[in-house]
Amino acid sequence: MINLLKTLKRIIFNYSIDIEFPKKVDVMLLDYNYANLKFEYPISYKVKKKNSINLIIFSSTILNFFFKFNKIKFADLYFKKYIEFHDPKVTIGHEIDRNIFRFKMLFPHKKSIIYQFANYSNFFEKTAQKMISHNNKFKLKGDFFLIKNDYLKDFFNFIDAKFINAGSVKNNELIIKKAEKKYDIMFVSQYREPTPSYWGTNNNIGGMKTTLASISYLMKILNNYCTERNKKICIAMCAYRKDKSTKLDDEINFYSRDIKKFYHENISSYDLAEKSEMIITINSTLGSELLSRNKKALFIDLLHFFGSAHAPFINTKEDFFYYKGQDPEVIKKKIDYILQIKNDEWIKKLNESSFKMKFDQNNSILKKLVKDLIKNN
Repeated sequence: MINLLKTLKRIIFNYSIDIEFPKKVDVMLLDYNYANLKFEYPISYKVKKKNSINLIIFSSTILNFFFKFNKIKFADLYFKKYIEFHDPKVTIGHEIDRNIFRFKMLFPHKKSIIYQFANYSNFFEKTAQKMISHNNKFKLKGDFFLIKNDYLKDFFNFIDAKFINAGSVKNNELIIKKAEKKYDIMFVSQYREPTPSYWGTNNNIGGMKTTLASISYLMKILNNYCTERNKKICIAMCAYRKDKSTKLDDEINFYSRDIKKFYHENISSYDLAEKSEMIITINSTLGSELLSRNKKALFIDLLHFFGSAHAPFINTKEDFFYYKGQDPEVIKKKIDYILQIKNDEWIKKLNESSFKMKFDQNNSILKKLVKDLIKNN
């Protein structure tokens, strides 16, 4: 009873109330639709809202909880009722959100599709397993797991599912309009928090996080490169992303300490990349997604000795779109090479690489799977 009262108090103060009458659907999106998936008629789908309680389902849960003396926790019972009311034929979620595993445990005969949310490398395999398993009382099981690269089948061997290489589900769903090139280089910012200056510079790296120290070092090189070769550089700012709490003034101030002239626009990073000849990143997910779209991208892993963020790179120090090292001259030569290479040649080389992630425009693999599962249900 005490735990139930605590749950009710938390709901009242932290959740919005949904009074919509629940209807049966073909597809349930348990990830709060992080990937912005859309399904065409006649497939019906429901997005589970974050921090929202359906009043009708909630009332049914309370009655069931009191009169049937359930041993199941109230939150799990509400979740169970939520699924029962909507009765989906297929449910979709990602590996970080435990709801998809909770669903499969409560409804073992219903079909579930997991898609890969985060990027991983074999260097951090045990850490990743702990992160996914952390506080997860549910078995790591699903029917299908859509992964970004084939090599990850072995990495995810602790999850019981049939693996399908489908690339990045979120990236696949995005439609990006073509735009005229405006910048030579776009740098993907991974700035996350206020970083005090050292007399107007970033030169005191002892008090900085490794990613920010790497960015500062790289910015000094890019500043020299753009000055020497008269190139325009823009930065895809974290502050323009809705999922980040970065302040624009802080981010601009950080970069201004190392690079004299740069541009930024309040548009998505994908749209800004479309306006740029090439992209430079340290280890961002965005870099991998743009590479899958055949965009010219250069990954510069300055601190590779801590463990590469991309597993295929571990056994190679250098490739045409990748460099493990800190030599400014090597970095400049790689930028020169990528800017001058013709698109057809770039794509040809990229398609020969084992790293390139699959790009499945409009998620045809996922949506065909969903159609087949609904048809056979």
